[in-house]
Amino acid sequence: MASDRARKLISLALNTEQHGDSLTTRQEILLNKGNTIINNNFDPDQNSRYTNTLNNVINMMDNPTESSLNVPLEDYIEHYSLVENAQIEIVDVPDFFTTFDVPSENANIISNTHSLKICDTVRVYDPSMRENFNDTYIENCDLISNCSDNFGDPKLVPYSSSSENDSDTSLLEKSKFRKRRTQVNKNTWFAEKNKKLREKGSQYYGKIKKNSKWVYESLREPKRLKDRCKCSRKTGIIKCGIIKDEERMKLFNQFWKIYTWGEKKIFVNGTVQSAPTKRHRDRKLSDSSRRAQSFKYNLKTADGSYVRVCKTMYLNTLGIGRMTVIAWKDRIKDNTCIPSQLRVNRDRVNPFVNRQKSMTDFFDSLPTMESHYCRASSSKKYLQTDWKTKMDLYKFYVLTGDLTGANRTSYNRYLKLLSAGTMEEHDYQLHVLKKEEARKEKQTDKANNSLVFTVDLQAVLMAPKSNVSTLYYKTKLQVHNLCFYNNISKDGYCFVWNETEGGLNADEFASIWTYFIEKKILPKVENKTDIRIIIYSDGCGYQNRNVTMSNALLNMAVKNEITIEQKYLEVGHTQMEVDAMHSLIERRMRNRIINVPAHYVQIIESARTNPFDVKYLEHTFFKDFRNISSYKSIRPGRSSGDPKVTDIRALMYSSSGEISYKLRFEEPWMLLPQRKSPFSAKSFEEMQNLHQTRLKIKARKYDDLQQIKEVLPADFREFYNNLPYD
Repeated sequence: MASDRARKLISLALNTEQHGDSLTTRQEILLNKGNTIINNNFDPDQNSRYTNTLNNVINMMDNPTESSLNVPLEDYIEHYSLVENAQIEIVDVPDFFTTFDVPSENANIISNTHSLKICDTVRVYDPSMRENFNDTYIENCDLISNCSDNFGDPKLVPYSSSSENDSDTSLLEKSKFRKRRTQVNKNTWFAEKNKKLREKGSQYYGKIKKNSKWVYESLREPKRLKDRCKCSRKTGIIKCGIIKDEERMKLFNQFWKIYTWGEKKIFVNGTVQSAPTKRHRDRKLSDSSRRAQSFKYNLKTADGSYVRVCKTMYLNTLGIGRMTVIAWKDRIKDNTCIPSQLRVNRDRVNPFVNRQKSMTDFFDSLPTMESHYCRASSSKKYLQTDWKTKMDLYKFYVLTGDLTGANRTSYNRYLKLLSAGTMEEHDYQLHVLKKEEARKEKQTDKANNSLVFTVDLQAVLMAPKSNVSTLYYKTKLQVHNLCFYNNISKDGYCFVWNETEGGLNADEFASIWTYFIEKKILPKVENKTDIRIIIYSDGCGYQNRNVTMSNALLNMAVKNEITIEQKYLEVGHTQMEVDAMHSLIERRMRNRIINVPAHYVQIIESARTNPFDVKYLEHTFFKDFRNISSYKSIRPGRSSGDPKVTDIRALMYSSSGEISYKLRFEEPWMLLPQRKSPFSAKSFEEMQNLHQTRLKIKARKYDDLQQIKEVLPADFREFYNNLPYD
C-alpha cells in the first residue's frame, strides 16, 4: 500500500502545472512525502528507480521548460488532448479535488506542448484547498486509474505537431470521427486483383508463410507456351506429331485469355479421361501403390477432332502442372457441372440480401415515367412527383409496414447504387469556363437589350393529386407546364397541357415558342424596328436544340422580319430566372388537392400578386412543322470529328433566312455550313394541326385512373371516363 501511495504521489508531482508559488509549494509537499515513503518501504531496486525519478522532477521544478509534463487544472483543460469519452472525476473526499467531465466532441484538442492520454478516469488536485491535505486523502485517491504502473507508460507521451509518427495523436485524431460505412467494392482489393491476374495467366504474387502469417511476396511468372514433347509419331494410339505449333498456340491463348476459371476446369475434365489402373509398377508390393487411376490426354486439332497425346505434350501446351490436372479431376466426378459451380471458395452469403430484396420490391411497386430530358439517350425510369425528397420517400417506405426492410443507412446505400460518374480534370476546367462564359453573356444581354427571356419546362405534374396513400401505387395523368420569363419586365407566361392533348416532342415545343413570339411578344413591340429577341434555355435536345425548333424560329424571323437568338447554358449550371416561377408555383401547390388537370391553371395564376399569363392547351393548338423545313440539319459539320449539335452554344435566325451559330460565346457568329432549301414563311394560324384527335393513354393507366376517380368528387369523374386509351 505504501509503495502504491508513493507511486501516486510521484505521479501527481510529475503532472502538476507549475503556475505560481502555491503550485510549487504543492509539488514540494508531494515530493517530500513520496521520498519519505520510498525510503521507509521500498526495496533497493525500487528505491533507486523512484529516487532517480524524483531527482528528475526536482530538476524540472528548478528549471521549468516546455518539455515539462503537465496535468491541467480547470483553467487549462483546453490545452490537452484526452481520449474520446474520457472523464476526469473526484472520489468522495473533501473539496480540494475537482471533477471535470470531458465530452467526446471536445476530447481531441491538442496541447501546445504535450498530449496526455488518460485511460478511464483522472482525479486532479486543486491547490486552493491544500491546507486540508493529509496522508489519508492521498491513500484513498486513485490518481490515475486503470493505467500502467510504469512511469514510462506510453500513455504519457510528448506531443509534437510536426511528428508524423505520433501513434497516440493519430489515434486521437482518428477517434474523433466515425468512418462512414460504404458499399464494398471487392474489385479494388489487392487479393481480388491478384486472383484475376492468376486466372488470366498473367504475372501475380503467390502466398508464402512469414512470421506465422500468409503474405503475398512470392512473385510468380506469367504462363507461357512450353516446348513440345519429343514424340514425332503420327500413327498409333498417341499422335503428338499431328498437333502443329500454330494449333498449340491457339489452344494456349484460348485456354488462358478466353476461358474463365470454371471453364478451364470444364475443359480439362472434358479432354482428360481417367481409367482404373490395370497393373502396378511394383509387382511385389502391389497393394501399397497409391496410384488408383491412369489419365488419357487429348487435344483438339484444326479440323475439330480430338487426338490422344502424351502427358508432356498436353501439360506444356496448356501451361499447367500435373497436380493441377489431378486436383481438378478429383473435384469433378462427372461432366454435368457448370462453371459457376466449380469454384472451390464459395461467395460469402450476403447478409443484406433480404433488405435489398425488400427495397427492390418496394421500388418495383411504384409507378415510373420516362426521363424528363433525355428519353432518347437514357433508359432510366423516374418516380412520379408525389415525393419531393429522399426523406419523403423513405418515410413512405416505413409506412408500408415491412418490418424486415432496410434501415436508413441501408436505404441510402441502395439509392447510391443508382448513379455514379467521374470527370477528367481538363474536362472539368473547360466545363467551369463555359459556365462562366454563359453567365457573363446573359448579364451582358440583360444590360443591352429589352427582350431577353428564359424558358424551361417545369417538372412533371400529376393529376389527380391527393394525400391519400393508396394513390401512390397508381399511375396518374401527366401534366406539363412550359414557362417563359421576361428578365427585364419580370412578366411570366405559362403554357399548360396534359398528355392526352399533346406530347413532349419537338413539334409541340416549336408550336408554343412560335405562338409565344407571335402572339405575346411582337404585339408589344409592333412599332419598333430592328427587333432582336434573345431566349435562354438549357440544351435539352428534344425541347430546344433540334432542327425542328430551328426551322420554326427561322420561319418566325423571316415572316416578321426580326432577329431571334437562341442561347444555351452549360449542362449542370442551367439556373435561370424562370426557375423562380417554378418555385412560386410549387409553393402554391403545397398541400393542395388537384382533381383534374385544369385545376393547375388557377393555382399557377394565383402563385404571385402579379398573376402569370396562363394558357391551357388542347390538341388542336399544336402545329406540324414538317412542311416548313429549310434546313435538314443544324450540325456545324459533316465529317467525323467535326462539332456536333450538342457543341452549339448559340444560334441566330436572321430575316434573310440564314442561321448562324457559335461554339463558344466569345467567338464571332459563323454561318451554318448546311445547304438550305427555299420555303414559304407562314404565320401560326396558317400551319396544319399536328394532332387530329386527342392522344391515347395506356390501358393500365386508364384502369388506374378509373380506380382513383372513386375517391374524387362525383363532378370530376366524367373527365376520367372520357379519356382515350388503347
